[in-house]
Amino acid sequence: MIMIQDKALWYTNEINTEDELTELLEELYCLSQQSERTPLFRGQCEAEWMITSTFYRNFFEVFKLPRITTFEELSQYLNESCGNNDYSDLHDKMILEFAEYCAKELGLSINLPKEKDKLDANFYLALAQHYGLPTNIIDLTKSAYVALFFAFDYKDDVRHNSDYACLYQTNTIEWVGTINKLTLNGQYFIDESENDLTEIASEYNFLSENIEFPELREPCFEHNLRIRNQQGCVYFNGDAVPYDVLMYRLKERCSLDERKIKINRNLKPFAMDYLKDKGITHDFIYPKSELDPLKEALEKKTSSLIEKYKN
Repeated sequence: MIMIQDKALWYTNEINTEDELTELLEELYCLSQQSERTPLFRGQCEAEWMITSTFYRNFFEVFKLPRITTFEELSQYLNESCGNNDYSDLHDKMILEFAEYCAKELGLSINLPKEKDKLDANFYLALAQHYGLPTNIIDLTKSAYVALFFAFDYKDDVRHNSDYACLYQTNTIEWVGTINKLTLNGQYFIDESENDLTEIASEYNFLSENIEFPELREPCFEHNLRIRNQQGCVYFNGDAVPYDVLMYRLKERCSLDERKIKINRNLKPFAMDYLKDKGITHDFIYPKSELDPLKEALEKKTSSLIEKYKN
């Protein structure tokens, strides 16, 4: 049986020269301009890191979950019982308290379009994430340029585990329809051994419709310049199974353009100059506080909530 870590290599490309990076960025920009099948991107400064939510990274010790950063740790996690309802319960309580603070103390009350008496949970989830409150959402962006900025957004004196930063290309928006179609046709059973099926089931339930891609509406951009400038999208990951594992599973079963692109760190100066020419700078990604009047109050609240719920 091919192990998960080997499967990950099938979808990994390496970029080592300026010409290769320029060609890649031009290709990704063209993809992002398509009206259909528009991909999403994520940048990470360590190519070997798995994509996990900030809530998982902050609270795995509270729930005595293993810290999943490598495929070895992932295998251990999948081989153990990982059901824990308190995991999502604590998450939801913390987000609810954050939303109530925004609505009652800051007057930031955003309701659902069709249910005016209910707060828009997606809005507050995205707001919480961007102001430092750990959530179960994975940040993605419609812009390959923004993702590349995050891949190289680190101090030059930081020590790294590898010589590569990383850019992910994914298409979460199409996942639900693809999975439902494969389930209906029974296609995911083809050429799979019993052990493979067990492995798949432990990582992702293909019979489930529980893939969530929260919609961010105009109020998010009005009240959060960071989300607007970063062309942000979010994916709700209610479990501790890393996002990139789901990417590989979907890639195996359909033609979605899921891939991982490792970019040599030596290209950082070239990449940042390239992005500067496109208007992607630190001040653009992180607007100054005077342009973001709620920043101080929201960051103070998120700090107090983290301290409260970790203890």
